[in-house]
Amino acid sequence: FWNVFFFVFFTGELKSFFYLQVERTVTALKKRHISVGEGVKSSTYVRVKSESDYNEDYLRYAHGLISEYISEDLSKALLSHLQLPELTSPKETEPPSKKRKLSDNPVEAGEDYTKFNSADFTRKPPKKMTTAQKTLAKVDKSGMKPMSSFFSPKVKAENK
Repeated sequence: FWNVFFFVFFTGELKSFFYLQVERTVTALKKRHISVGEGVKSSTYVRVKSESDYNEDYLRYAHGLISEYISEDLSKALLSHLQLPELTSPKETEPPSKKRKLSDNPVEAGEDYTKFNSADFTRKPPKKMTTAQKTLAKVDKSGMKPMSSFFSPKVKAENK
């Protein structure tokens, strides 16, 4: 009178089933020319890696797609069944950043820059105005707004 169904998972059969799904995903990705891998920036990227690394990228990408839908334990078992090596972090492949050397001695300038601070450089002769500037200076500017007033935000008048 009880209609209860029990399912027994055999991990070996399950791994082979998911391996088949990964292989199908890899062939679909290759057929559609979808670029995968950690160094891909665009589809016009020219690869310098060997073909085995290229297939490894496809396998790892397909494993990631399949593992989104299965449990974490099955995902780890599938990864070991695919015999993919551990993924190295990209920070290990980058060279270490260069650090400046700190010393106790103060840094001294190679040249004496104080000679440029003389009065000859600070005092400049007045510029000669062009004729257009002279005529503009003669114009009556009363009632004119400055140019900057057109670009400032408008203030809304408060209603009382």
